[in-house]
Amino acid sequence: MTVLSRLSMSAVVLAVIVVIGLAAVLLQFAVPLADDYCRGAVSDAFRQFQNNYFYWSGRWLSIGLGIEVLSKPALLQHYPLVMGVMFLAAWAMWLSVAAVLFQGLSSRRAVAGWGTLLFALYWTGMPSPGESFYWVSGSFENLLGPILAAACLGCMAARSGRKTGPVRAVILCAAGLFGFASTGIHEVTALGLGLACVIVTAAMIWSRHPDRNAWIFLTLVVAIGALVTIGAPGNFNRTRFFPESGNVLRSLQMAGWGMLTIVIPWILDIKILTASALILLLPSFTSAAPPWLTRPTLPWCWIIPAATVLLMVGILLATGWGSGSIGPPRLHNQMYAMFLMGWTASLMAWSDRLSPALQVTSRRTAVPAIIAFALAAGLLTAPNTINGLHDFLRAPNHNISAWHNAVQHRYARLAAAATSGETDLALPSLPMSPLSFGDLGLTEVKGNARNACTARYFKLNSIVVKDRGQ
Repeated sequence: MTVLSRLSMSAVVLAVIVVIGLAAVLLQFAVPLADDYCRGAVSDAFRQFQNNYFYWSGRWLSIGLGIEVLSKPALLQHYPLVMGVMFLAAWAMWLSVAAVLFQGLSSRRAVAGWGTLLFALYWTGMPSPGESFYWVSGSFENLLGPILAAACLGCMAARSGRKTGPVRAVILCAAGLFGFASTGIHEVTALGLGLACVIVTAAMIWSRHPDRNAWIFLTLVVAIGALVTIGAPGNFNRTRFFPESGNVLRSLQMAGWGMLTIVIPWILDIKILTASALILLLPSFTSAAPPWLTRPTLPWCWIIPAATVLLMVGILLATGWGSGSIGPPRLHNQMYAMFLMGWTASLMAWSDRLSPALQVTSRRTAVPAIIAFALAAGLLTAPNTINGLHDFLRAPNHNISAWHNAVQHRYARLAAAATSGETDLALPSLPMSPLSFGDLGLTEVKGNARNACTARYFKLNSIVVKDRGQ
């Protein structure tokens, strides 16, 4: 390896460390917001769980978990710790994805490195980190699903390498448990994992693979879980609150707009393209392929990209039908996780064709170093990275520490009001919210759901934020 190559790879490593370090440092400023207090204010957890399932959403596990966790005052007081656990679980998810996709191609250390790079790509490329990494309700609904789905598929990959019957049975049960649980997190997770299981199972049956019965079992478990979640009465009842729902033309418009403004920019993202090129430059790609590409032998290079696009279009169509929109940024965070997994799997499927040509072209040139420097620059200049760095500016109206202290003071004021007998509060506005966090705090509208939930949690009648001009 030349000096230039070493410098370029060091630049990538440094960029990844900066990105993940920044993402981790922001965790300490996370505070309960919006739906956190809606779920934390529940007095009868089972009744609230029932009401959600039958009148609002079929996400039985994420909502139930949110009610269970957020109704515990001790856990709310250690909010950053809860988010830290989710942060580590998300990192483990990408390590698992790398272990499966790069199986047999690199050392464990290298696979861990590529998994960490994927994690950095995910954080820098997702539309709204604040709604998944720094907000418990959003994290449970849109980050936990892909984590459990990756654990399910990781178990199936680990099972194929075991020869002992009892061990294989235990791993299959674990895969089924993770798979069923993931479908209860979000309808989108159920669609994504369901599609993956159907495709793999069909391939196993077609090739008469010895593991086909295990995949049939897993697919049935995931299908049952998806039916429980997607078929919930609450999902159909919720459409009444969206005037443009149930319109086929509107659904098609939203799917087209979503592909144009969300998915295509992901495909053209310089970070994704340079990371892909760097992965294809691995020397081992010219001599081997991961086991999942060779058992069974199918045109995976077409199947995986087509399935990924189909999933993106399907999610946007379903969202357009159900809400008449392309959905909130936190939904796009989950879509981005599935896109990045599908993209990486597609890259591996095409590696036997692309990698030799790329390596021949770049041999004895500075191309690999240029690609690595471009990737490092892309990570460090990504909007999420810039926003995170900007949050630490000591400007009068933009200081994450000042904002965090003001939020803590506000919550202390609310708690004191309840004990002193006050029932209606008008609170001063906060400093500018951090760019890395979702704008999910209290509003100037007295009857807003965020205000009502927070008031109920602190046992008050009403809360409103004063206009900044007052």
